[in-house]
Amino acid sequence: MSSILSLRPDLDQNVDALPLFIAGALPSTRPAIAYEGRLSIRNPAGPCTVEQVGGDSLPPGSSLSVDNATKQVVLAWPAYSEYVTPLENPGFETGDTSGWSFTPRGGGGVPVVDSAYRYEGAHSLRWPGGRGMGSEGGIEVEAWNNTIAPCLPGRRVTIHTRCMYNPAGHHFGSRYQGLIRFLDSMGNPIGSPARGKQFKGRGNNGRWNDASATAVGPAGTAGVQLGAWLTGSEAATWLDAASWDVPSAFGINAPATIQLVLRVRDSAGRTALWSGSVTVSAADPIAVSILAKLTCFWPFESTSGATMSTTQADVLGTGPENAVLRYGSAPAVGAGRTGSRSAPMMANCGYATTSETSKLAAGAGDYCMFGWVRVAANPTNDTGIMCRYDSALTGSSAGAGMRFKSSGAVQGWFSNGTADRAANVAGPFPLNQWAFVLSQRRNNLLKTSVNNSAFSSEISVVGDVPRVGNLLYFGCSGDYFKINGRVQDFGWIKGESLTDEEIAWLYNAGAGRTIEEIQAAAG
Repeated sequence: MSSILSLRPDLDQNVDALPLFIAGALPSTRPAIAYEGRLSIRNPAGPCTVEQVGGDSLPPGSSLSVDNATKQVVLAWPAYSEYVTPLENPGFETGDTSGWSFTPRGGGGVPVVDSAYRYEGAHSLRWPGGRGMGSEGGIEVEAWNNTIAPCLPGRRVTIHTRCMYNPAGHHFGSRYQGLIRFLDSMGNPIGSPARGKQFKGRGNNGRWNDASATAVGPAGTAGVQLGAWLTGSEAATWLDAASWDVPSAFGINAPATIQLVLRVRDSAGRTALWSGSVTVSAADPIAVSILAKLTCFWPFESTSGATMSTTQADVLGTGPENAVLRYGSAPAVGAGRTGSRSAPMMANCGYATTSETSKLAAGAGDYCMFGWVRVAANPTNDTGIMCRYDSALTGSSAGAGMRFKSSGAVQGWFSNGTADRAANVAGPFPLNQWAFVLSQRRNNLLKTSVNNSAFSSEISVVGDVPRVGNLLYFGCSGDYFKINGRVQDFGWIKGESLTDEEIAWLYNAGAGRTIEEIQAAAG
């Protein structure tokens, strides 16, 4: 994206005012869902307006406006929905011929609205016909509804027009048939109209028939119109109740990159341009962001056998980049969180060290660890559910994580190697059910939460030097006070943290996400 200051001469503007410009980028989205994106307007003089001055067409149903209360440009469109494109005045129930265009051939004539003969409703269209140079010595007319519906090449379209002639049973030269006309992006017809069955002969005298037509949009199609061909040889022909199956839609249901150029004008007449795009991708942008941040992930899966291996591989790495979790002995297999998946008991300490990889080092600043645990009872002593240690320090180790207390409470805990800080999280911890636990450092706050902040705490760690965490523990504090429980789908993020939206996405209203689900959603 880019923001462009207007090149308009500043003769009538306050030269001391800060320049008007637009900041930010419009977020990506997925097909079929409702969208809202915002851009910040900086230094406006009074209320502003916005218009699109270049780029691609916005999805149907889009709105582009300025929220002057927040000084933001707002682009939005609704969730994708299809509906049959409405025809304008399809049955002439307005009492006139509005919404239609007529092209006579073989002579002149004026179509009129009639109430004496009609297929349905109170009115129909009457074409007077007459003697002329058209078909069967009569006067023809092509009647086209003015509605142009969007249509793509290859789309099959069916239209219906109800027609009738010769109610008095004479003048056998009258005819009618349905028409379909495809148009290009400039509104020009592509080839000749497609024609349906032609109705003629005395057997149809006074009978309303469905003059339908079906056709497929050719290459270059961008729109479609419905019509009918009528001819009356010294007699009238009637048209009524037009319909079709052409869909229109709100929103967007396919991947696309929508390029935009926007112009904002403030109350002082100053303008600023913004150019950028909105990417509509089948990939979930939240999943894409999470997958890009993930450093390690351990599913803790086993599909057979009474015990699991004493080592659990990080599924995001291979070879020297594979961070391995180790157990003191092979843990027993337990029922899994979903389906046939299973997880180890936590009767043995699970840990990983930097002897396998530097991926476990927290680095400077943020980090995050999260996963699912299930415990049967409160521990007999305060025990770490998950924690990151820096055992390279001389003397006491520095660490941070989530502590499960014998009272059933959960505690966010941080040690800088010389002193501890702790903040209790409201509890009690849910027993005999899978719970989503998270501990992360973000913006100098250590956040601890259970089940997407069903209860949580934050500890300020301002001024604490981030340590190099070369140990990750799951289910113990050091090598003692083990928890009798299970773990599954644990992730580690080095050097970054998760947003609240990303945490909620991983929690998934209690259903959670496997690594396969994260990868699939990320495309």
